[in-house]
Amino acid sequence: MGVLDLNPFAEAVSAYLSKCWARLPNDGFRGLVHKTRRSEAAPMARPRKLAPRYLKHSKSGKGRLIWTDAVGVRYEKLLPGPFGSPESLAAKASLELELATSPTGAPAAPDRITIAEVILAFHNFAVHHYLDPEGQPTKELLVIRYALRPLRELYGTSPATEFGPLKLKAVRQRMIDTKLSRALINRRVSVIKRLFKWAASEELIPASIFDGLRTVAGLERGRTAAREADPVEPIDDATVDATIPFLPHHVQVIIELMRCTGMRPSEVCKMTLNQIERTSEAWTYKPQRHKTRWCPRATQRLKLAD
Repeated sequence: MGVLDLNPFAEAVSAYLSKCWARLPNDGFRGLVHKTRRSEAAPMARPRKLAPRYLKHSKSGKGRLIWTDAVGVRYEKLLPGPFGSPESLAAKASLELELATSPTGAPAAPDRITIAEVILAFHNFAVHHYLDPEGQPTKELLVIRYALRPLRELYGTSPATEFGPLKLKAVRQRMIDTKLSRALINRRVSVIKRLFKWAASEELIPASIFDGLRTVAGLERGRTAAREADPVEPIDDATVDATIPFLPHHVQVIIELMRCTGMRPSEVCKMTLNQIERTSEAWTYKPQRHKTRWCPRATQRLKLAD
């Protein structure tokens, strides 16, 4: 038998048909790794049928709808009226619409849903909602992830209906203990409130839960143990001038352009030659999209101000 030095994941490649010896990362330990034949491998599970199935209930003769939610829980509901009747088909259509619009793929059950399940449903919504004009995820997804992390760690397994103002303050205290700034804590608490507002609009939780969380006021300057963030000030021109000679040429041009126009770094990096009119002495840059929207009235006011 051959002795193999394995990587940290302990992946062994057998030189024999049935088994090989492997040396794991912890020194001195050697284990016998059996090689599974392809014929002995476990069969793959059948894919879940997420679309509801309309079947006949053999005992009652009524129609029933069977479906599986996003986490694999199987549901079955008996519909009113005989199978195939207008009453049964109408109930089937309304239930299918409710399932299609439900973020969890299941009927609303506020008394059973946990906070972790609400967070998962909100994340699935946010992935498709917070997109830039090019269809790429925005930084808001990362903001949501960091804001909801202490909530999930403290109360992930708790029922969402039991979350109230005092527990929200406990989550906020966790943020204070981790030395986050007061302004950042207020922004992250507002994300948590946004989570429960969305859950209430989807009937995942009672609206009274969100109404209670709205009573929690933000942290005020000088009246909390949370630290104040240092103000972000501009870099002085002397430091910029001393740094520019050591940068690549294209980075030097970017910095000079930002200093002259006040453009954002992302706007400068997205600028292409076909967006710049160079027919006259003064070049004009016309981006296809801009973060700040200008209405005709605002443009007219700027002209009058000049």
